[in-house]
Amino acid sequence: MLFRRREAESRYQKLRVWLWPRRSWSRSTRYIIHRVRRLSATPHAVALGFAAGVFISATPYAGFHMVMASTLAWIIGGSIVGAILGTFVGNPLTYPLFWVSSYEVGHVILGGGPHKAPADLWSGDFHATINQIWPLLGDHVGETGRTVRECLVESDRGQTNPAGGDGRTAPIRLGINIDHVATLRNARGGAHPDPVSAAKLAVEAGADNITAHLREDRRHIRDDDIARLIAELECPLNLEMAATSEMQEIALKAKPHAACLVPEKREERTTEGGLDVVAQHNVLAPVVAELGAAGIRVSLFIAAERLQIEAASRLRSPAIEFHVGPWCDALTDGRNDDAKAEWHSIRDGARIARDLGLEVHAGHGLNYATAETIAALPEIVELNIGHFIVGDAVFGGLSESVRRMRQAMDKGRVAVPAGGA
Repeated sequence: MLFRRREAESRYQKLRVWLWPRRSWSRSTRYIIHRVRRLSATPHAVALGFAAGVFISATPYAGFHMVMASTLAWIIGGSIVGAILGTFVGNPLTYPLFWVSSYEVGHVILGGGPHKAPADLWSGDFHATINQIWPLLGDHVGETGRTVRECLVESDRGQTNPAGGDGRTAPIRLGINIDHVATLRNARGGAHPDPVSAAKLAVEAGADNITAHLREDRRHIRDDDIARLIAELECPLNLEMAATSEMQEIALKAKPHAACLVPEKREERTTEGGLDVVAQHNVLAPVVAELGAAGIRVSLFIAAERLQIEAASRLRSPAIEFHVGPWCDALTDGRNDDAKAEWHSIRDGARIARDLGLEVHAGHGLNYATAETIAALPEIVELNIGHFIVGDAVFGGLSESVRRMRQAMDKGRVAVPAGGA
């Protein structure tokens, strides 16, 4: 044959040409554009294929876009090459726009009107965003999907983790629990003091979100309080709840921003201990899955123990909240050795959770001093505080108490060295 190569190219030569074209990248780019223009398909088929690729690229099935787009193009008679090209519309620069737009449109469709999307969707916190999006997939992608999720989180960890290598430490969020404002109201009856009004004051004073625990016995927060908080708050609501069918039904109807699953006993004065996620895996798994599928960000209230943290990760909960009451109590009682042991558990547990891709919160028993101390752990991104704030507000006012807590946490965060080391 007149123009046939005398010797076939080796694999090394093919790889070298692929990495560095013989006659410059610009010539290769023009050649590819020329080939695209001469696709062996009608303009209608190319348009169908490209549209299929763009549509699939807007879904959260990262890693499967080309296969899914090619399949869809084949089904509707579009160009498979055009579909593959269309998937490139979805990329790390456009994903946040897709997800935030979907969130806003969905909120309007569901009757909520224009709504401010969660801050971490806008901020480019890819780690947190993946953890919010992934529960929507449920178990449909099996272990393969779980591997993809872990790879996405792992690849992004160095950039966006609170203790990442970019020299920045993520700010820490303050969640105010308003349960005991409702306790005061219920002690006398009537409508005063109003927990919803207290929530608004807390937000004005620096709170990032509001927490409310709807107990089965309704000892403080009541159903109508949750409905009003959902309707009137302009910040995220974190609904603390037991993993029961009744509470699950309420949460799915109310659709708060987040739900923290906690253990609950009627005889206890306040939440005692964390969930035993290891023993209750089969009970918690469907609850976590259904809440996540509804777009509710789930966290589990647990002790800072490796087995519980790993069990939470297996449940695919996006976040956990450490029960730090034992540490706070040990400090208050002067049991220094116990306090030191509890602190080491919290510190080490936060690192383990971070490495598993979990967002870490902490709460229970915190005051100004302990909040400042724990805010210095860069892996912890949210503190939820209630009883102490309400008690201190008796003397100085709610707004002042929230401001002082905000200052203490920020002071502790500033002490974190660059990179969180």
